[in-house]
Amino acid sequence: MWLADVEAITATRKRKSRYRDALTKPLQLKRPELGLWPHHEEIRRQAERAWLKNFDLLKAHYGIGPEDPEHWQKLALCLISDHVNGTLGLFLKNYGSEVKDPKYWQRLAICLACDHVPGLKMLPPKPGRPSKWNIKLAREFVRITNELKKKGRKLKDAAREAAKTMGLPRKSEDTLANLYRRSKDMIQPRPGTPLGVPPAGSRG
Repeated sequence: MWLADVEAITATRKRKSRYRDALTKPLQLKRPELGLWPHHEEIRRQAERAWLKNFDLLKAHYGIGPEDPEHWQKLALCLISDHVNGTLGLFLKNYGSEVKDPKYWQRLAICLACDHVPGLKMLPPKPGRPSKWNIKLAREFVRITNELKKKGRKLKDAAREAAKTMGLPRKSEDTLANLYRRSKDMIQPRPGTPLGVPPAGSRG
């Protein structure tokens, strides 16, 4: 696609088209069940479907059909027209060395979309541990703490390291040691104690 053709396409568009609905809201990631920071596969599991759906909405927003053989070029140009200041020729000239790459327009469109379209951005998980301390969290906390204790670490030190591994908020060593005891009561209840309910009078 020659520069003259590019300029002709963008000249027919109004600048700064407004996004609506899902395209205006970033994707909020959540912490996994154990409170750890999400890794690549967890991010994909949480956000891939919604991200692809929003990307289709973006193309529809600009009137670009999925079967259009030049849909990547047209999407990139629409995004440039809406969001890039200065002349189009100067902008494309800065990327001219890569234009021969078969996936140049695809990569450019995706980069521009992620930079400028709110609905294609991902927000990191909100800080803090999950609001409810459940038996799965308790089991993981006890497991990690016990493994560290087997290596010679004292309870308070092991509980502090386990909390750090799980991405829990900072607490005093005494508080974390008490959390360990309560967690043990949840997963290994004392005789006469309902499963998952800390017994009366337990420390914590």
